[in-house]
Amino acid sequence: MSQNVADLTKYRKQKERPVVAQIEDGYTMISNTLMDAAGATDLSGSELSVLLLIIRHTYGFKRKVWGLTNTYLAAKSVYCVKSISKAKKSLIDRKMIWEDEQGLVGPNPVISDWVMTDGKSEKRAKAANSMREQLLQQVEQMLQLDGTNAPVDGNNCSSIKERTKERTKEIDLPSSPQADDETITKPNAVIQKGTNWGTQEDLDVVNQMESILAGWQGEDYRPPKPAALAKKCNDVRMMRTVDERKPEHILTLFKIAQADRFWRKNCMAPSSVRKHWATLVDIRNDLKKSMQQKPHPKTIGADGMVRTAEDWNKHIQQNCVPQFNEKGELISHA
Repeated sequence: MSQNVADLTKYRKQKERPVVAQIEDGYTMISNTLMDAAGATDLSGSELSVLLLIIRHTYGFKRKVWGLTNTYLAAKSVYCVKSISKAKKSLIDRKMIWEDEQGLVGPNPVISDWVMTDGKSEKRAKAANSMREQLLQQVEQMLQLDGTNAPVDGNNCSSIKERTKERTKEIDLPSSPQADDETITKPNAVIQKGTNWGTQEDLDVVNQMESILAGWQGEDYRPPKPAALAKKCNDVRMMRTVDERKPEHILTLFKIAQADRFWRKNCMAPSSVRKHWATLVDIRNDLKKSMQQKPHPKTIGADGMVRTAEDWNKHIQQNCVPQFNEKGELISHA
């Protein structure tokens, strides 16, 4: 019997063990002064990689120099041989490493001889500032006369200029807010955070939803932060205005979701109600249908009269949807 059982252990993906650096596996004795200088030096990625590899294969083996070819350094890094050769030459020119006639290389321990910067960073920063000033000038020109004129300087291609002029004539270029707090407040908004906002009606719906969640979550309940509360109000507002849903219908479907063990965890926000609206409506219709199919019991009202069909329909309407008390707890209809 055991011969017919296939061994599937070899097909299982083996969990890779984490690689943890430990001194017991070996270490490199290096001066703190040299490490501080390397961290404060303006180096490119390939230059830093070559410097660290040279330190590792010299000081790491308690030697000052070693024969390290460009091919070997490239195999130990993510850079090609050409990039390694260029970086190595730059380090030699900046006197951070040195190479003898036999091709042995090693780090230069005389930090005072190092050329800490090659001036490329300053050039890149200067070019970036120059480009930024040109862009600001072009934007100022575009915003003149309500954005009807295109930049005077720039691309010499007439077709691009013409398209830019046409677009700046068609669209308005208002100054966008720099932060959420600077967003223009909506006239009827009682809560707003960035582009999310809601009216008092939306906030009331969200507060009722939160009271239901707090009822069954108990000590685990955490009230939403201002940004999350504004997002929920915004979702309710979108359902009212865009989807044309009534607030009482929104709350009804939310209560139905909270009465179900599955939907309780998958429908805890207005956005989930909006996403699963059609499914929740089907659940509500099934509940209503199952209640209507029950035989009408003969009951006596408070006035001593038999309850009529109208009274029974009213009773169904009140009991086809799960009801909650003030604490948000589900009221059982036994």
